[in-house]
Amino acid sequence: AGGARGAQFTQFKETLAEVRLYARNKAAYDRAALRDLSLSRADLEALIPVANGTMPLIVTVRRAADILQVLRLAREEGVRIILDGVEEGWLVADQIAAANVPVLLNPISNLPGNLETRAARMQNAAALDAVGVVIAIKGNDGAHRVRETRYNAGNAVSHGLPYDAAIEAITVNPARIFGMAGQFGELRAGAAADVVIWSGDPLEPLSDAETIFIGGAEQAPTSRQFLLRDRYASGGEGAMPPAYTR
Repeated sequence: AGGARGAQFTQFKETLAEVRLYARNKAAYDRAALRDLSLSRADLEALIPVANGTMPLIVTVRRAADILQVLRLAREEGVRIILDGVEEGWLVADQIAAANVPVLLNPISNLPGNLETRAARMQNAAALDAVGVVIAIKGNDGAHRVRETRYNAGNAVSHGLPYDAAIEAITVNPARIFGMAGQFGELRAGAAADVVIWSGDPLEPLSDAETIFIGGAEQAPTSRQFLLRDRYASGGEGAMPPAYTR
């Protein structure tokens, strides 16, 4: 949409209109008796659950004014949304709570890296939780740093988020948000037996994962770091990759 917010919202509404038109007229589409649509059949099919409100759409939005616009658009179009980012969410926390929309956030996003995040602050998670918004805390910069999720939760606690709420934000809340409540993130009969036993408070960086169960099976206490340590520590045979020994 060229980066313009107004154009993005307009394009999104037009996309939903096309998806609904396709869903009502699949036979005509198959006969090439429907007007040209901007999306492929695969995209149209994938978006039907979004258009009819059965699948939530994750919307990355940061500025308070844009958050309100997204909430209004979701209400008008009858789509379910999950807000992501939401650095200025604390400014419109009551409206997010009233819309019953969950939020994925990084609680340590507190620097105004651009004009959309001028009001970012470390108390964002606490403010959203205080008014009843269901939040899930993320890691940093992609899946390869997901281990830092617990550090972020600890930082949120130090800036006002209740401890129990922080634990929920990295366990049961993600399951609730993505429609898997009772299946993951909690210790209960019928849930996945994914359990970590820590040496201390899991939100403290110095705590170690002493025992890990995934699907009820205990996992070997190893990691890529340990494997590299064992490979290079002695400097003996096999210490160098094969390419270095040719």
